Amino acid sequence: MQKITPFLWFDDQAEEAAKFYTSIFKNSKVAKITRYGESAEKAAGRPAGSVMTVEFELEGQKFTALNGGPVFKFNESISFVVNCDTQEEFDSFWEKLSADGGQESQCGWLRDKFGVSWQVVPRALINMLQDKDPNKSERVMKAMLQMQKLDIKTLEDAYAGKRSERIPMALTKQKPRTIDDYLAGVAPDQRALLRKLRETIHAVATKTEECISHGIPAFRLNGRALVFFGAWANHCSFYPGSSTTLKKFRSDLKGFQITKGTIRFSPDNPLPLALVKKLVKARIAENRT
Repeated sequence: MQKITPFLWFDDQAEEAAKFYTSIFKNSKVAKITRYGESAEKAAGRPAGSVMTVEFELEGQKFTALNGGPVFKFNESISFVVNCDTQEEFDSFWEKLSADGGQESQCGWLRDKFGVSWQVVPRALINMLQDKDPNKSERVMKAMLQMQKLDIKTLEDAYAGKRSERIPMALTKQKPRTIDDYLAGVAPDQRALLRKLRETIHAVATKTEECISHGIPAFRLNGRALVFFGAWANHCSFYPGSSTTLKKFRSDLKGFQITKGTIRFSPDNPLPLALVKKLVKARIAENRT
C-alpha cells in the first residue's frame, strides 16, 4: 500500500480534475468516489449526495481530490514533476496540461486550468545539470533560465558549447539584479524598444512590481507573474505567460513569430504598443480568476 498520498483541495471540481488528469497520463484511472452525507453536509457546507473525495491514479501514483469549497487555493510552492524522455513526449504533456485556460510559466513550469502547478522536465536536463564539468552545467542552466517551454535541442547545444540565438545577450555580461541593469546590457536599439514596452506595461498595470525572474525582466501583480520580456541575439521576446492569451490574440499577431509561448519582434518589426496593452489587460483579467 502506498505510504504517502498527495491530497488536493478543490472548490467543487474534484471529479472533473481527476478525469482531466487520467485522460492525460497512461496507466491511470479514477478509483473510488465518496459523497457527502447529512452530517458531513452540515460540517462542510456541501450538499448531501454531492462528491466529497475522488481517489485516482496517475502512472501508478495514487492521489485523492477533495471538494472542500472555496477556502484554499493552489500555488507554486507545491508542484508535480513529469519526467520526459523525448521532445515529443514533453510537448504532449505541456500542451495537454496547459490546455483550456492553463498558464505557462518559466523553466518548464506551468499551472493547469485548476491552478495546480506542474514541472515538465526532460530527463536529459538533470544529467546535464549534474555534469562534473561546471562550465557545461552552467551553460545549460543559463539556457534553461531563458525558456518557458523547454527545448531539448537548445539545452544540448548549450551543453556542447554551441552558440544559440536563444541565449540572451544580457547573459554575456554581469548577472542583472534589476530591469535597469538588464537593459544596460543589451543593444541600444533593443534597449529603446524594451523601454517603451516597460512603460506600456506600467501604464496598464499601475500596481505591478518589477523583478528579474529566471534571468529576464518580469512583472508581478498581487504576487503573481503577469508578463515577461527579454532581448536575444537576433530578436526581442514578449512572454504573456499564457497560451490562452496568445490564442485570443493570434489574429492580431500576424506578422510576428510565435514560438513556445513567446512573441518574437525586433526594432525593425516592433510589437504595437496598443496590442501590448490588450495583452496585458487580458493577463490581468486571467490573474483575477
